[in-house]
This record gives sequence, C-alpha cells and structure tokens, in this order.
Amino acid sequence: MALATMLTAAVPGPASAASVQSGTAEIVSTVSLREAPSTNGDLLRYLKAGESVTLLQTVNDYWLQVRDAAGKTGYVSSNEKYIKITNAPAAPSRTATVKSTVTFRTKPSTSGDKIRMLKPGEALVVTGAPNAYWFAVRDAGGVEGYVSSSDEYISLNGGVPAQSPPQLPTSIPTPTPSATPTPIPTSTPTLAQTATIVSSVNFRTQPSTSGGQNPLFESRRNRRRDRPA
Repeated sequence: MALATMLTAAVPGPASAASVQSGTAEIVSTVSLREAPSTNGDLLRYLKAGESVTLLQTVNDYWLQVRDAAGKTGYVSSNEKYIKITNAPAAPSRTATVKSTVTFRTKPSTSGDKIRMLKPGEALVVTGAPNAYWFAVRDAGGVEGYVSSSDEYISLNGGVPAQSPPQLPTSIPTPTPSATPTPIPTSTPTLAQTATIVSSVNFRTQPSTSGGQNPLFESRRNRRRDRPA
C-alpha cells in the first residue's frame, strides 16, 4: 500500500488547507471550480487558462482541491487538459513506534546490511512504503533505513495499523472422482411355454441322441386311435 493511501485513510474526507503542505498548479484551459469533488457540486466560478492556483491535495483520481489567488477554496478536475501541476505538495510524513526489537537495514530486504537494532519504544518517522513488507523510516538521530512493516514490530501512530505481509492462499486439492462401477447385466428368465406333440418322438434324459430314453411322447392322433371303444 502506498504511504499516501495510508495517510488518506487515516482522516476521511478532504483535509483543510492548513493541514497539508501546498503545491502549485497552472490552469491549461477553462475549467469549473466546484464546492464538492463531483460534477454535482455547486459551481463557484470558472478558472481561466493561465491562472495559478495553490494545490492543497489530491482527493482521488479525478479531483484536486485547490485555492485560487483570491483565497477561494474548491475542487477542480485533475485531467491534464485542464490543469498542469507545476509543484506537487510533498507527501506528509507519519510517525511510528517500535513495539519489539527489530533490525534496521540499509535496503528493504533481509539481505540489506544491518544498521542497528531498533529497541521497543523508539519513535520513528515513516518516509515511505516501498512495498507491503517494508517501511522507509528515519530514526531520532536522522539515520534513514528500512524496517519490517509487520505490526509485530512497529505501530503507526494515529490509529492506522502497520500492514502485515499478505498470506498466500493455499491450494485446495482437487478431489479424485471415484470410478462408477459398471452394472453387471442380469439374464432375463425365459418364460415357460407349452407345446403339442405332432408325432411320436423320443423323450431323453440329455439334450443328445445318446441320452437315455424315457417313455415315448405320442401324438394326440395316435392316442385317439388306440383308445378302447
């Protein structure tokens, strides 16, 4: 997180002119000076090309808070076709207190040379934040270096906590789908059927001509012929 963002988050809303260091800007083409940083803000007046204004602060990516030569404060578009910043205000510094013993280094890296060990209770001036893991600071003796931004070691004064290194997300293993068993087809029983013997035929114990014989099946015609009168 950029230091400027952290400082803005500490005090919501536009700051007063006395609370920030001023810069200067020049109007490039006619633009509206408004009471609020929005196109819905009331129009105070039009700033003309060539006018110089005092730059009080950058409100967001679209608006600047400025003060004209007559002392009127308002908001103007930050688009470069309307305004050119000639001298940006210096970023305000923050103070911090060391919470527990931590290494003061020459670079924002554990490979940076150690300047000394900072002790609990020491006051520091935070001059920048090169990344999410380190603060650029200046100690009471004017020595500048880098210190871990973890809130285990340092606390920013003014209610804004130091930024801890983000935790990397852990990967969630993809479950292995279990194999779906292939159903075993079951045989459909053949329904029993009836038949009529047409002529005499051998009834055997096996499905073969070598199978033993049972009494002959006779046709209905032969049974009627042999029936006693």
